[in-house]
Amino acid sequence: MPVQYTNRVGKTYYLRKSATKAGAPRYFFSMQPEGKGEAVEHIPEGYEIYEHPQNAQVFLRGKRPQLITDSERQLVETHVNQLKRSKRYRVDCKGKFITIYESNADVDQLKGIFGGLLKGAEIARRSRDICRRSERTDLARGNRRVDLAWIELLASA
Repeated sequence: MPVQYTNRVGKTYYLRKSATKAGAPRYFFSMQPEGKGEAVEHIPEGYEIYEHPQNAQVFLRGKRPQLITDSERQLVETHVNQLKRSKRYRVDCKGKFITIYESNADVDQLKGIFGGLLKGAEIARRSRDICRRSERTDLARGNRRVDLAWIELLASA
């Protein structure tokens, strides 16, 4: 079965392979199950699937050394998830940096506009969908010494 990946927006991507002019393999994701290149059955050794937190674009990239520990990442994610509007934020670790991305969707404004037209469960479902699909911008970036003051600033906003 070919490698496929569904991103947070719900789009499914299929891993494909072609050759460069020099004959080296070139891997890429396509939204077409049958498209250019040949389908790939397994993720190649030394590679990993990466979903960019800003726009949910999917890449195959070389595995990188993990400089941020799982406990450091979990600490930041725990604090971010405690925020009132936690669905607006996404935490990403790359190299020695932890970056918090914020959604550009203003769900509270949309609730005010459509609140009278939709029932509570439908508003909640659509709000989650909007946050999931929205693009994100860098809100805070720090190195391995996690500064939780960022999260306190978000909580007060």
